[in-house]
Amino acid sequence: MRILYLSYERGLEIAERGHEIFYMDIEQIRTKGFAQVRKEIWDFRPELVIEREFNDNKASYEMVYDFLKEAFPHAPRCWWWIDSHLNFGQRIDYARRFDYLFLAVSANVERLRESLGHQRVFWLPLCWPYRADAILPNHEEKTQPIVFVGRWDKENFPDRTAYIERLREHYGRDFLALTDYEKMLNIIRGSRVAFNCAIRGDLNFRVFEVLGSGTELVTDDVQDLHKIRGLEERLTIYHDWNDLVAKIDRLLVNDPQATHDTTNTQQWVKERHCLVHRHQALLEMVATGVQKDF
Repeated sequence: MRILYLSYERGLEIAERGHEIFYMDIEQIRTKGFAQVRKEIWDFRPELVIEREFNDNKASYEMVYDFLKEAFPHAPRCWWWIDSHLNFGQRIDYARRFDYLFLAVSANVERLRESLGHQRVFWLPLCWPYRADAILPNHEEKTQPIVFVGRWDKENFPDRTAYIERLREHYGRDFLALTDYEKMLNIIRGSRVAFNCAIRGDLNFRVFEVLGSGTELVTDDVQDLHKIRGLEERLTIYHDWNDLVAKIDRLLVNDPQATHDTTNTQQWVKERHCLVHRHQALLEMVATGVQKDF
């Protein structure tokens, strides 16, 4: 199948499963100009279109979709909507441009079906957002006791920030919080415990990044966590501050009743919950119109 993939991603493994991928992103559209972009799309003749973006970027692909609808009306247009828990109301009109919608937060699936007036809306949870071969045996020494990697500030992430401030005060140098996405996987691999706090109940990428790195994960309780078979038993859920500290302390002393087989969990992520598995699930749901289980 010829797939037009609108995202900054490159080198997707799904191309190794018999699909031809033509990558395009916002920067390319700006640089080349729409006339050249339209010619390249015409020459490629896509059979399916997928958009996957992390951010609510105002410079979206409206002109591209208008052209696709006219030139390739039988090529389904699909959007993997990552942040519907943050921008649901603002992106409804944009969502109407697509034939199939895939939401990373299951709670918004029925809401969107009602808003759009059709059933072609599905849950497609997040995952290990890299190639499966980036999941490596974790042989390096774990020298950092507790880590958090991500964004935080009081205005946008008040709950997460409050926990981070208390963890810093309670654990001192044993707790490290930073925003360094380039070094993130190495930092997580070198840590014994990773702390996670969702934003408005989303099952975020960090869950799978930590588990795929062979590190113990302590995360808050979100609905979608319980919908993925085998996930809940591979991590530690906390419910409040006292529960969080008690469970971190048990992990740090290697309490056998608290720890998990992180090597087994890495393999589980590699075999079931990488980007290539989500793309395959998307294609199957487009073909069948049936929600898949994860």
